[in-house]
Amino acid sequence: MLPEESIGKHGGSVKMTSGSLLARIEEYLENNETIQEIGNIQKNLRPPVGVEERNERVRMLLEIRDNGRLLRDEVSGNKSASGIPESVVKKINEIIERADHLKRENCLLMIADHEPFSVLKPDELCIFTEKSRNNLVEVRKYYGMHKNLFYDDGPCVSMAVTRPKLVQNYHSHTSMDEYTIVLLGSILVKARIGEKLETLKAEESDIIYVKKDTVHTLFNKTRKNALNATVKVPVGFMDRKHIETIPRKGEGEINVLKLKPTQKPWGALKSKTIKECGYEYQVDYMSVDPLAGLTSPGDRDTTIYVIDGEIHLQSAGKTAVAGRDHLIFITKGTETTIKNVSEKSTADLYVTSETKNSS
Repeated sequence: MLPEESIGKHGGSVKMTSGSLLARIEEYLENNETIQEIGNIQKNLRPPVGVEERNERVRMLLEIRDNGRLLRDEVSGNKSASGIPESVVKKINEIIERADHLKRENCLLMIADHEPFSVLKPDELCIFTEKSRNNLVEVRKYYGMHKNLFYDDGPCVSMAVTRPKLVQNYHSHTSMDEYTIVLLGSILVKARIGEKLETLKAEESDIIYVKKDTVHTLFNKTRKNALNATVKVPVGFMDRKHIETIPRKGEGEINVLKLKPTQKPWGALKSKTIKECGYEYQVDYMSVDPLAGLTSPGDRDTTIYVIDGEIHLQSAGKTAVAGRDHLIFITKGTETTIKNVSEKSTADLYVTSETKNSS
């Protein structure tokens, strides 16, 4: 049984309003120790990391985050809980945000240093779900552009499978601009610019540009799943600010960048180099013609996500086949041949590489 006044050790005292609510707040605040333990584990991890081990940490962090959100909503909607100090609510929010960030940083890849390339199956990526503004579920995937997402301190890729009719939560990014490329389907971006609510449509291979501090949402009005990807530099882990409702007036900018295709002997290439927060990286949308092939340059670490189709890979005596939703990591210093094995269909690929970093 909690005493008349409680939670003093967490930054304030509060009169008993609901024994069960206060007990759950006390219990939830203890999750801070669990989060610190998980953070220490992740800082010392080295690949390969088992999928089951990684997924268990993701499950725990998601549970802490989601339980905190429910508790926070209950506190804000409970008039009898008005005596709970703001410092306690702030602590709950800190635990929610830290759990969410650690969940993203936990997405370690299992790639051997001595291999010219590695192929990860769809279920070997770090996958979790995010509840949308209209109570649908968005599937999220993360992977690093370096061998390890957590301790290499390099850019990573965040992918979202946006179901039909799904509307993302309103949010903004306080430190960096956002460049999101549409890989499948079409996406709408909506933002408050001044007093105007502006909406733009992006199709496959288009890039959605959102200036930092712009409150926005992405949504899918079609009957088919959409897939989009965003490269995040390290500061991006801590950069997302959740917004409950879109403001009546806002500063910022949104735009849809139409990439011009360049014809290659093997097919069509759409490419853009982006500079952000001291990093420089390149994103490519490749459509490889039937039975055509190309050689990946060996001057940088490169990731290839197979949007659609099936490709054959060969390098330094190693061969492999990768299909839809597989991820290929090509190690710097090796040249890898990539061939579309289909006689009729193109192989569509999303390719990322870091061209320059802050060091």
